[in-house]
Amino acid sequence: MRKLYWVAFLGFVMTLCMDSYVFAQGLQSSPYSAPSLLRRDSLSLVPPNAFDPARTNCRGPTGSEIPLLGTSSRKDIPNLQGGYVYYSDKNWRAGYYTLDYVLPIRLGEDSIIFGEAHSELLGFSTKSIEKADDQLYLSMGGGYRTILRRTTLIGLNCFYDAARYANQWLSSWGAGFEMAALLYGHDAVDINANWYGDLSNDGALVNESRDGLDNFYLQAGYSHQLFDGGPDLRLYGTAYKFDDGGGVWGWQAGMELKSANGVLSAKCETAYDPANDSYQTVSAFLNVGFQLENLLRGRNPFVTPEPLFNSPRNFSRLTDNVDRHWRHTTHGVLLASNSQTITVVNKRSAPVTLYMGFIGPVGWGKYSSKDFPDFSVAPSSCNAEGNILYRSLKPGEQVVINFDPKKGQVSPAFSADQCTWNCPQTIAEFTLQGWQGDWMDISLVNGFNYPMEIGSSGADMPPIRVGGATGNKNKAGVYPLKCDLCNDSDKPGCGMPRDPTDCSPNNACHMLRPYGANYVVSILPN
Repeated sequence: MRKLYWVAFLGFVMTLCMDSYVFAQGLQSSPYSAPSLLRRDSLSLVPPNAFDPARTNCRGPTGSEIPLLGTSSRKDIPNLQGGYVYYSDKNWRAGYYTLDYVLPIRLGEDSIIFGEAHSELLGFSTKSIEKADDQLYLSMGGGYRTILRRTTLIGLNCFYDAARYANQWLSSWGAGFEMAALLYGHDAVDINANWYGDLSNDGALVNESRDGLDNFYLQAGYSHQLFDGGPDLRLYGTAYKFDDGGGVWGWQAGMELKSANGVLSAKCETAYDPANDSYQTVSAFLNVGFQLENLLRGRNPFVTPEPLFNSPRNFSRLTDNVDRHWRHTTHGVLLASNSQTITVVNKRSAPVTLYMGFIGPVGWGKYSSKDFPDFSVAPSSCNAEGNILYRSLKPGEQVVINFDPKKGQVSPAFSADQCTWNCPQTIAEFTLQGWQGDWMDISLVNGFNYPMEIGSSGADMPPIRVGGATGNKNKAGVYPLKCDLCNDSDKPGCGMPRDPTDCSPNNACHMLRPYGANYVVSILPN
Protein backbone atom coordinates (compact mmCIF):
# COMPACT_ATOMS: atom_id res chain seq x y z
CA MET A 1 0.00 0.00 0.00
CA ARG A 2 2.85 2.39 0.72
CA LYS A 3 4.05 2.06 -2.88
CA LEU A 4 0.61 3.01 -4.17
CA TYR A 5 0.57 6.13 -2.01
CA TRP A 6 4.02 7.14 -3.20
CA VAL A 7 3.06 6.50 -6.82
CA ALA A 8 0.02 8.77 -6.38
CA PHE A 9 2.14 11.46 -4.75
CA LEU A 10 4.88 11.28 -7.38
CA GLY A 11 2.18 11.37 -10.03
CA PHE A 12 0.99 14.67 -8.60
CA VAL A 13 4.57 15.97 -8.63
CA MET A 14 5.05 14.91 -12.25
CA THR A 15 1.79 16.63 -13.16
CA LEU A 16 3.16 19.84 -11.69
CA CYS A 17 6.41 19.23 -13.56
CA MET A 18 4.55 18.84 -16.86
CA ASP A 19 2.68 22.03 -16.13
CA SER A 20 5.97 23.78 -15.49
CA TYR A 21 7.18 22.64 -18.90
CA VAL A 22 4.04 23.92 -20.59
CA PHE A 23 4.19 27.28 -18.85
CA ALA A 24 7.92 27.51 -19.56
CA GLN A 25 7.25 27.67 -23.29
CA GLY A 26 7.06 31.32 -24.32
CA LEU A 27 8.96 32.50 -21.23
CA GLN A 28 12.52 33.73 -21.60
CA SER A 29 14.94 31.12 -20.31
CA SER A 30 17.41 32.02 -17.59
CA PRO A 31 20.84 30.55 -16.82
CA TYR A 32 19.88 30.55 -13.14
CA SER A 33 17.24 28.61 -11.30
CA ALA A 34 17.50 30.85 -8.24
CA PRO A 35 15.68 28.50 -5.88
CA SER A 36 16.78 29.24 -2.37
CA LEU A 37 17.00 26.66 0.32
CA LEU A 38 13.56 25.16 0.72
CA ARG A 39 12.90 26.33 4.25
CA ARG A 40 10.20 24.54 6.12
CA ASP A 41 10.46 27.16 8.84
CA SER A 42 11.21 30.38 6.94
CA LEU A 43 10.43 32.39 3.86
CA SER A 44 12.82 32.66 0.94
CA LEU A 45 14.81 35.87 0.80
CA VAL A 46 16.84 35.39 -2.39
CA PRO A 47 17.80 37.28 -5.55
CA PRO A 48 15.81 37.23 -8.80
CA ASN A 49 16.73 34.92 -11.67
CA ALA A 50 17.79 37.77 -13.94
CA PHE A 51 19.81 40.24 -11.87
CA ASP A 52 20.08 43.78 -13.19
CA PRO A 53 21.60 46.30 -10.73
CA ALA A 54 20.35 49.18 -12.74
CA ARG A 55 16.75 47.99 -12.40
CA THR A 56 16.65 46.23 -9.05
CA ASN A 57 18.55 48.41 -6.58
CA CYS A 58 18.14 51.82 -5.01
CA ARG A 59 19.94 53.59 -2.22
CA GLY A 60 18.44 53.91 1.25
CA PRO A 61 18.96 56.84 3.60
CA THR A 62 22.09 55.26 5.06
CA GLY A 63 23.58 54.32 1.71
CA SER A 64 22.58 50.66 2.02
CA GLU A 65 21.12 49.06 -1.03
CA ILE A 66 17.45 48.05 -0.87
CA PRO A 67 16.61 45.31 -3.40
CA LEU A 68 13.56 45.95 -5.55
CA LEU A 69 11.62 43.75 -7.95
CA GLY A 70 13.25 41.69 -10.63
CA THR A 71 12.10 41.66 -14.24
CA SER A 72 8.99 39.91 -15.49
CA SER A 73 10.91 38.38 -18.42
CA ARG A 74 12.70 35.82 -16.29
CA LYS A 75 11.44 32.29 -15.84
CA ASP A 76 10.78 30.99 -12.34
CA ILE A 77 12.16 27.48 -12.18
CA PRO A 78 10.43 25.06 -9.77
CA ASN A 79 12.15 24.07 -6.53
CA LEU A 80 12.91 20.48 -5.55
CA GLN A 81 14.17 19.71 -2.05
CA GLY A 82 15.11 16.58 -0.17
CA GLY A 83 15.90 16.50 3.53
CA TYR A 84 16.20 14.55 6.76
CA VAL A 85 14.80 15.57 10.16
CA TYR A 86 15.88 13.93 13.44
CA TYR A 87 13.79 14.30 16.64
CA SER A 88 14.85 13.37 20.15
CA ASP A 89 13.92 13.71 23.80
CA LYS A 90 14.84 11.77 26.95
CA ASN A 91 12.81 8.73 25.93
CA TRP A 92 12.24 8.97 22.19
CA ARG A 93 14.18 9.14 18.92
CA ALA A 94 12.74 9.36 15.40
CA GLY A 95 13.89 10.28 11.90
CA TYR A 96 11.96 11.42 8.82
CA TYR A 97 12.81 11.68 5.13
CA THR A 98 11.22 14.69 3.43
CA LEU A 99 10.54 15.63 -0.21
CA ASP A 100 9.06 18.90 -1.49
CA TYR A 101 8.22 20.31 -4.92
CA VAL A 102 7.08 23.88 -5.60
CA LEU A 103 5.82 25.05 -9.01
CA PRO A 104 5.44 28.83 -9.56
CA ILE A 105 3.22 30.36 -12.25
CA ARG A 106 3.91 34.06 -12.73
CA LEU A 107 0.94 36.39 -12.99
CA GLY A 108 2.94 39.57 -13.47
CA GLU A 109 6.13 41.32 -12.51
CA ASP A 110 5.40 41.20 -8.80
CA SER A 111 3.01 38.29 -8.14
CA ILE A 112 2.63 34.55 -8.67
CA ILE A 113 0.36 31.66 -7.89
CA PHE A 114 2.01 28.34 -7.05
CA GLY A 115 1.35 24.69 -6.36
CA GLU A 116 3.19 22.67 -3.74
CA ALA A 117 3.49 18.99 -2.86
CA HIS A 118 5.09 17.79 0.39
CA SER A 119 5.74 14.33 1.83
CA GLU A 120 7.38 12.84 4.90
CA LEU A 121 8.15 9.20 5.57
CA LEU A 122 9.15 7.82 8.97
CA GLY A 123 12.59 6.24 8.74
CA PHE A 124 12.74 4.93 12.31
CA SER A 125 11.30 5.46 15.77
CA THR A 126 12.50 4.02 19.05
CA LYS A 127 9.00 4.09 20.55
CA SER A 128 6.62 3.36 17.70
CA ILE A 129 5.14 -0.14 17.62
CA GLU A 130 3.80 0.39 14.13
CA LYS A 131 5.62 -0.42 10.91
CA ALA A 132 7.58 2.40 9.31
CA ASP A 133 5.15 2.62 6.40
CA ASP A 134 2.35 3.38 8.86
CA GLN A 135 3.87 6.81 9.46
CA LEU A 136 3.33 8.73 6.21
CA TYR A 137 2.41 12.37 5.59
CA LEU A 138 1.23 13.84 2.28
CA SER A 139 0.21 17.46 1.70
CA MET A 140 -0.94 19.18 -1.47
CA GLY A 141 -1.94 22.80 -1.93
CA GLY A 142 -0.85 26.18 -3.14
CA GLY A 143 -1.23 29.90 -2.75
CA TYR A 144 -0.66 33.43 -3.93
CA ARG A 145 2.30 35.75 -3.31
CA THR A 146 2.94 39.37 -4.17
CA ILE A 147 5.37 42.17 -3.31
CA LEU A 148 4.15 45.43 -1.81
CA ARG A 149 6.18 48.66 -1.96
CA ARG A 150 8.93 46.61 -3.59
CA THR A 151 10.38 45.51 -0.24
CA THR A 152 7.63 43.49 1.49
CA LEU A 153 6.38 40.04 0.52
CA ILE A 154 2.80 39.05 1.37
CA GLY A 155 1.36 35.58 0.78
CA LEU A 156 -1.72 33.45 1.41
CA ASN A 157 -1.98 29.67 1.12
CA CYS A 158 -4.25 26.69 1.75
CA PHE A 159 -3.43 22.97 1.99
CA TYR A 160 -5.05 19.56 2.22
CA ASP A 161 -3.15 17.19 4.53
CA ALA A 162 -3.35 13.42 4.90
CA ALA A 163 -1.58 11.44 7.63
CA ARG A 164 -1.45 7.66 7.86
CA TYR A 165 -1.40 6.10 11.34
CA ALA A 166 -1.81 2.40 12.05
CA ASN A 167 -3.47 1.57 8.72
CA GLN A 168 -5.91 4.49 8.81
CA TRP A 169 -5.85 7.82 6.99
CA LEU A 170 -6.73 11.05 8.78
CA SER A 171 -7.59 14.16 6.78
CA SER A 172 -7.14 17.77 7.77
CA TRP A 173 -6.68 21.21 6.26
CA GLY A 174 -4.51 24.23 6.84
CA ALA A 175 -4.56 27.89 5.83
CA GLY A 176 -1.79 30.38 6.33
CA PHE A 177 -0.43 33.90 6.00
CA GLU A 178 3.21 34.85 5.38
CA MET A 179 5.12 38.12 5.34
CA ALA A 180 8.78 39.07 4.90
CA ALA A 181 10.37 42.51 4.86
CA LEU A 182 13.82 43.62 3.77
CA LEU A 183 15.90 45.78 6.09
CA TYR A 184 18.83 48.04 5.23
CA GLY A 185 21.89 46.07 4.34
CA HIS A 186 21.57 42.33 4.19
CA ASP A 187 19.08 41.70 7.00
CA ALA A 188 15.44 40.68 6.84
CA VAL A 189 12.53 39.81 9.13
CA ASP A 190 9.65 37.41 8.53
CA ILE A 191 6.36 36.39 10.18
CA ASN A 192 4.40 33.23 9.44
CA ALA A 193 1.02 32.17 10.82
CA ASN A 194 -0.98 28.99 10.12
CA TRP A 195 -4.32 27.60 11.24
CA TYR A 196 -5.26 23.91 11.12
CA GLY A 197 -8.57 22.09 11.14
CA ASP A 198 -10.02 18.57 11.09
CA LEU A 199 -11.78 17.08 8.06
CA SER A 200 -12.54 13.68 9.60
CA ASN A 201 -14.98 12.39 12.22
CA ASP A 202 -12.51 9.94 13.71
CA GLY A 203 -12.08 10.44 17.45
CA ALA A 204 -8.47 9.33 17.81
CA LEU A 205 -6.05 11.71 19.50
CA VAL A 206 -4.00 12.03 16.34
CA ASN A 207 -7.06 13.57 14.74
CA GLU A 208 -8.32 15.51 17.75
CA SER A 209 -5.03 17.41 17.85
CA ARG A 210 -6.34 19.38 14.86
CA ASP A 211 -9.98 19.61 15.90
CA GLY A 212 -11.51 23.07 15.71
CA LEU A 213 -10.21 26.41 14.48
CA ASP A 214 -7.98 27.30 17.42
CA ASN A 215 -5.08 25.06 16.33
CA PHE A 216 -2.33 27.35 15.12
CA TYR A 217 1.31 28.25 15.15
CA LEU A 218 2.92 31.69 14.89
CA GLN A 219 6.58 32.17 14.04
CA ALA A 220 8.86 35.21 13.74
CA GLY A 221 12.39 35.17 12.32
CA TYR A 222 15.38 37.42 11.73
CA SER A 223 17.99 36.75 9.00
CA HIS A 224 21.53 38.15 8.86
CA GLN A 225 24.50 37.71 6.53
CA LEU A 226 27.40 36.48 8.67
CA PHE A 227 30.22 37.49 6.30
CA ASP A 228 30.51 39.32 3.01
CA GLY A 229 28.68 37.03 0.60
CA GLY A 230 27.25 34.72 3.27
CA PRO A 231 26.45 32.28 4.76
CA ASP A 232 23.00 33.29 6.02
CA LEU A 233 22.04 32.89 9.69
CA ARG A 234 18.38 32.94 10.69
CA LEU A 235 17.12 32.95 14.29
CA TYR A 236 13.46 32.26 14.97
CA GLY A 237 10.92 31.58 17.70
CA THR A 238 7.56 29.79 17.50
CA ALA A 239 4.46 29.59 19.69
CA TYR A 240 1.82 26.96 18.88
CA LYS A 241 -1.39 25.49 20.24
CA PHE A 242 -3.20 22.26 19.43
CA ASP A 243 -6.55 21.03 20.67
CA ASP A 244 -6.65 17.68 22.46
CA GLY A 245 -9.90 18.42 24.27
CA GLY A 246 -8.43 21.14 26.45
CA GLY A 247 -5.76 22.89 24.41
CA VAL A 248 -1.98 22.50 24.72
CA TRP A 249 0.44 25.38 24.29
CA GLY A 250 4.02 24.85 23.16
CA TRP A 251 7.06 26.76 21.96
CA GLN A 252 10.12 26.30 19.77
CA ALA A 253 13.35 28.27 19.39
CA GLY A 254 15.86 27.57 16.67
CA MET A 255 18.58 28.67 14.29
CA GLU A 256 19.23 27.91 10.63
CA LEU A 257 22.52 28.24 8.77
CA LYS A 258 22.27 28.40 4.99
CA SER A 259 25.05 28.33 2.40
CA ALA A 260 25.57 31.45 0.33
CA ASN A 261 24.30 29.76 -2.84
CA GLY A 262 21.18 28.40 -1.10
CA VAL A 263 21.88 24.73 -1.90
CA LEU A 264 22.64 23.41 1.59
CA SER A 265 21.32 24.27 5.03
CA ALA A 266 21.20 22.90 8.55
CA LYS A 267 18.84 23.64 11.43
CA CYS A 268 18.65 22.90 15.13
CA GLU A 269 15.71 23.53 17.47
CA THR A 270 14.78 23.12 21.09
CA ALA A 271 11.11 22.96 22.08
CA TYR A 272 8.59 22.11 24.78
CA ASP A 273 4.92 21.24 25.15
CA PRO A 274 3.04 19.21 27.79
CA ALA A 275 2.45 16.37 25.33
CA ASN A 276 6.16 15.78 24.74
CA ASP A 277 8.01 17.55 27.54
CA SER A 278 11.30 18.97 26.19
CA TYR A 279 12.47 17.80 22.77
CA GLN A 280 15.06 18.75 20.15
CA THR A 281 15.37 18.54 16.36
CA VAL A 282 18.34 18.57 14.00
CA SER A 283 17.82 18.64 10.23
CA ALA A 284 19.63 19.08 6.92
CA PHE A 285 18.31 19.91 3.44
CA LEU A 286 19.50 19.92 -0.16
CA ASN A 287 17.69 22.34 -2.47
CA VAL A 288 18.04 22.59 -6.26
CA GLY A 289 16.13 23.86 -9.25
CA PHE A 290 14.48 21.17 -11.34
CA GLN A 291 13.82 21.88 -15.03
CA LEU A 292 11.76 19.09 -16.57
CA GLU A 293 12.28 20.47 -20.08
CA ASN A 294 16.01 19.80 -19.76
CA LEU A 295 15.29 16.19 -18.79
CA LEU A 296 13.04 15.77 -21.83
CA ARG A 297 15.84 17.15 -24.00
CA GLY A 298 18.38 14.75 -22.54
CA ARG A 299 20.11 17.40 -20.44
CA ASN A 300 20.82 17.64 -16.73
CA PRO A 301 17.55 18.85 -15.14
CA PHE A 302 19.21 20.09 -11.95
CA VAL A 303 20.58 23.63 -11.65
CA THR A 304 22.11 25.59 -8.78
CA PRO A 305 20.83 28.87 -7.34
CA GLU A 306 22.33 32.33 -7.57
CA PRO A 307 24.17 33.68 -4.53
CA LEU A 308 21.82 34.82 -1.78
CA PHE A 309 23.18 38.33 -1.39
CA ASN A 310 23.46 39.37 -4.99
CA SER A 311 21.41 42.52 -4.67
CA PRO A 312 22.35 42.34 -1.68
CA ARG A 313 19.29 40.23 -0.86
CA ASN A 314 16.12 39.77 -2.83
CA PHE A 315 12.96 37.69 -2.57
CA SER A 316 11.28 38.73 -5.80
CA ARG A 317 11.45 35.17 -7.15
CA LEU A 318 8.64 34.23 -4.69
CA THR A 319 8.99 30.48 -5.26
CA ASP A 320 10.12 29.10 -1.91
CA ASN A 321 7.98 26.56 -0.09
CA VAL A 322 5.36 27.49 2.49
CA ASP A 323 6.38 27.55 6.13
CA ARG A 324 4.10 25.06 7.94
CA HIS A 325 4.10 22.48 10.70
CA TRP A 326 3.28 19.47 8.59
CA ARG A 327 2.90 17.09 11.51
CA HIS A 328 -0.23 18.53 13.16
CA THR A 329 1.67 21.27 15.02
CA THR A 330 2.97 18.79 17.59
CA HIS A 331 5.09 15.70 17.79
CA GLY A 332 2.63 14.29 20.31
CA VAL A 333 0.81 12.61 17.46
CA LEU A 334 3.72 10.22 17.08
CA LEU A 335 3.72 9.48 20.79
CA ALA A 336 -0.02 8.96 20.55
CA SER A 337 0.51 6.15 18.06
CA ASN A 338 2.58 4.15 20.54
CA SER A 339 1.13 1.51 22.86
CA GLN A 340 0.90 2.55 26.50
CA THR A 341 1.23 0.11 29.38
CA ILE A 342 0.29 -0.02 33.05
CA THR A 343 2.26 -2.73 34.84
CA VAL A 344 0.92 -3.88 38.22
CA VAL A 345 3.43 -5.64 40.52
CA ASN A 346 2.65 -7.57 43.71
CA LYS A 347 5.56 -6.90 46.08
CA ARG A 348 3.83 -8.46 49.05
CA SER A 349 4.80 -11.84 50.50
CA ALA A 350 1.32 -13.30 49.90
CA PRO A 351 -0.88 -13.54 46.77
CA VAL A 352 -3.43 -10.77 46.16
CA THR A 353 -6.51 -10.45 44.01
CA LEU A 354 -6.10 -7.52 41.66
CA TYR A 355 -9.25 -5.63 40.61
CA MET A 356 -9.42 -3.24 37.65
CA GLY A 357 -12.54 -1.07 37.36
CA PHE A 358 -13.72 1.56 34.88
CA ILE A 359 -15.94 4.40 36.05
CA GLY A 360 -16.82 8.03 35.43
CA PRO A 361 -17.74 9.99 32.30
CA VAL A 362 -15.05 8.17 30.31
CA GLY A 363 -15.02 4.76 31.97
CA TRP A 364 -14.47 2.01 29.40
CA GLY A 365 -14.19 4.54 26.56
CA LYS A 366 -13.83 2.48 23.36
CA TYR A 367 -12.64 -0.60 25.27
CA SER A 368 -14.44 -3.74 26.42
CA SER A 369 -13.53 -6.71 28.59
CA LYS A 370 -12.26 -8.51 25.46
CA ASP A 371 -9.37 -6.03 25.27
CA PHE A 372 -7.94 -7.43 28.54
CA PRO A 373 -7.48 -11.20 28.05
CA ASP A 374 -5.44 -11.58 31.28
CA PHE A 375 -8.51 -10.60 33.33
CA SER A 376 -11.93 -12.10 34.01
CA VAL A 377 -15.20 -10.30 34.68
CA ALA A 378 -15.67 -9.91 38.44
CA PRO A 379 -18.65 -11.63 40.07
CA SER A 380 -21.85 -9.65 40.34
CA SER A 381 -21.47 -9.37 44.12
CA CYS A 382 -18.85 -6.65 43.57
CA ASN A 383 -19.66 -5.77 39.99
CA ALA A 384 -23.22 -4.54 39.88
CA GLU A 385 -22.53 -2.19 36.98
CA GLY A 386 -20.47 -4.71 35.01
CA ASN A 387 -17.35 -2.57 34.80
CA ILE A 388 -14.87 -4.45 37.06
CA LEU A 389 -12.37 -7.15 36.04
CA TYR A 390 -10.09 -9.21 38.27
CA ARG A 391 -7.21 -11.72 38.39
CA SER A 392 -4.78 -13.11 40.99
CA LEU A 393 -1.14 -12.10 41.42
CA LYS A 394 1.37 -14.35 43.18
CA PRO A 395 4.10 -12.82 45.35
CA GLY A 396 6.54 -11.06 43.03
CA GLU A 397 4.28 -11.56 40.00
CA GLN A 398 3.35 -8.73 37.65
CA VAL A 399 0.85 -8.18 34.83
CA VAL A 400 1.37 -5.80 31.90
CA ILE A 401 -1.84 -4.16 30.68
CA ASN A 402 -1.80 -2.62 27.19
CA PHE A 403 -3.79 0.46 26.19
CA ASP A 404 -4.11 1.74 22.63
CA PRO A 405 -3.96 5.58 22.57
CA LYS A 406 -5.72 5.60 19.20
CA LYS A 407 -8.87 4.54 21.08
CA GLY A 408 -8.85 7.80 23.01
CA GLN A 409 -9.49 8.39 26.71
CA VAL A 410 -9.99 5.59 29.21
CA SER A 411 -10.19 5.67 33.03
CA PRO A 412 -8.99 2.49 34.81
CA ALA A 413 -8.64 2.15 38.60
CA PHE A 414 -6.76 -0.59 40.50
CA SER A 415 -7.21 -2.07 43.97
CA ALA A 416 -6.02 -5.20 45.78
CA ASP A 417 -8.10 -7.72 47.74
CA GLN A 418 -11.14 -5.42 47.66
CA CYS A 419 -13.54 -4.91 44.77
CA THR A 420 -12.81 -1.52 43.26
CA TRP A 421 -14.58 1.27 45.18
CA ASN A 422 -15.51 -1.05 48.09
CA CYS A 423 -14.25 -0.42 51.63
CA PRO A 424 -11.66 -0.06 52.94
CA GLN A 425 -9.05 0.09 50.16
CA THR A 426 -6.20 1.96 48.51
CA ILE A 427 -6.99 2.79 44.87
CA ALA A 428 -4.65 3.79 42.00
CA GLU A 429 -6.68 5.89 39.54
CA PHE A 430 -5.82 6.90 35.94
CA THR A 431 -7.27 8.84 33.04
CA LEU A 432 -5.11 8.05 30.01
CA GLN A 433 -5.12 10.37 26.97
CA GLY A 434 -6.93 12.99 29.00
CA TRP A 435 -6.84 16.77 28.94
CA GLN A 436 -3.23 17.84 28.20
CA GLY A 437 -1.86 14.39 29.07
CA ASP A 438 -2.36 11.43 31.43
CA TRP A 439 -3.83 12.08 34.89
CA MET A 440 -3.30 9.83 37.91
CA ASP A 441 -3.59 9.70 41.68
CA ILE A 442 -3.73 7.37 44.68
CA SER A 443 -7.06 7.69 46.47
CA LEU A 444 -7.78 7.00 50.13
CA VAL A 445 -11.31 8.41 49.91
CA ASN A 446 -12.66 4.90 50.62
CA GLY A 447 -10.05 4.11 53.26
CA PHE A 448 -6.67 2.31 53.28
CA ASN A 449 -5.65 -1.33 53.16
CA TYR A 450 -2.19 -1.64 51.49
CA PRO A 451 0.71 0.74 50.79
CA MET A 452 0.91 1.59 47.09
CA GLU A 453 3.16 3.43 44.63
CA ILE A 454 2.74 4.73 41.04
CA GLY A 455 5.88 5.27 38.97
CA SER A 456 6.09 6.59 35.40
CA SER A 457 8.73 5.37 32.96
CA GLY A 458 8.00 7.91 30.23
CA ALA A 459 8.53 11.06 32.29
CA ASP A 460 11.29 12.25 34.59
CA MET A 461 9.04 12.80 37.61
CA PRO A 462 9.05 11.42 41.18
CA PRO A 463 6.68 8.52 42.00
CA ILE A 464 3.40 8.90 43.91
CA ARG A 465 3.54 6.88 47.14
CA VAL A 466 1.27 6.12 50.08
CA GLY A 467 2.76 4.24 53.04
CA GLY A 468 -0.12 4.39 55.51
CA ALA A 469 -3.62 5.67 56.16
CA THR A 470 -2.39 8.92 57.70
CA GLY A 471 0.48 11.31 57.06
CA ASN A 472 -0.59 12.08 53.48
CA LYS A 473 -1.60 15.70 53.94
CA ASN A 474 -0.15 17.93 51.19
CA LYS A 475 1.34 14.91 49.44
CA ALA A 476 1.27 15.48 45.65
CA GLY A 477 -0.90 13.04 43.71
CA VAL A 478 -2.75 11.69 46.78
CA TYR A 479 -6.34 12.11 47.94
CA PRO A 480 -5.86 11.77 51.74
CA LEU A 481 -8.18 9.75 53.97
CA LYS A 482 -11.85 10.86 53.66
CA CYS A 483 -10.86 13.78 51.37
CA ASP A 484 -13.03 13.38 48.30
CA LEU A 485 -12.52 17.06 47.35
CA CYS A 486 -8.73 17.00 47.86
CA ASN A 487 -8.67 20.08 50.09
CA ASP A 488 -11.99 19.36 51.79
CA SER A 489 -14.40 16.58 52.67
CA ASP A 490 -17.93 16.43 51.30
CA LYS A 491 -19.27 12.89 50.93
CA PRO A 492 -16.39 10.48 51.53
CA GLY A 493 -17.03 6.84 50.76
CA CYS A 494 -17.65 3.89 53.03
CA GLY A 495 -19.84 5.93 55.37
CA MET A 496 -16.82 7.64 56.94
CA PRO A 497 -17.61 10.87 58.76
CA ARG A 498 -16.75 14.15 57.16
CA ASP A 499 -13.36 15.30 58.44
CA PRO A 500 -11.32 17.82 56.40
CA THR A 501 -8.49 18.10 58.91
CA ASP A 502 -6.19 15.75 56.93
CA CYS A 503 -7.04 17.17 53.48
CA SER A 504 -4.52 18.90 51.21
CA PRO A 505 -5.12 22.65 50.94
CA ASN A 506 -1.85 23.39 49.13
CA ASN A 507 -1.29 20.47 46.79
CA ALA A 508 -2.73 18.93 43.62
CA CYS A 509 -4.30 15.59 44.49
CA HIS A 510 -3.94 14.30 40.93
CA MET A 511 -0.82 14.57 38.78
CA LEU A 512 -0.26 15.16 35.05
CA ARG A 513 2.18 13.15 32.95
CA PRO A 514 3.04 13.60 29.23
CA TYR A 515 1.27 11.54 26.60
CA GLY A 516 3.06 8.29 25.80
CA ALA A 517 4.40 7.54 29.28
CA ASN A 518 4.19 4.01 30.73
CA TYR A 519 3.31 3.35 34.37
CA VAL A 520 4.06 0.86 37.14
CA VAL A 521 1.67 0.33 40.06
CA SER A 522 3.35 -1.45 42.98
CA ILE A 523 1.34 -3.09 45.76
CA LEU A 524 3.72 -2.81 48.71
CA PRO A 525 4.17 -4.69 52.00
CA ASN A 526 3.05 -3.02 55.22
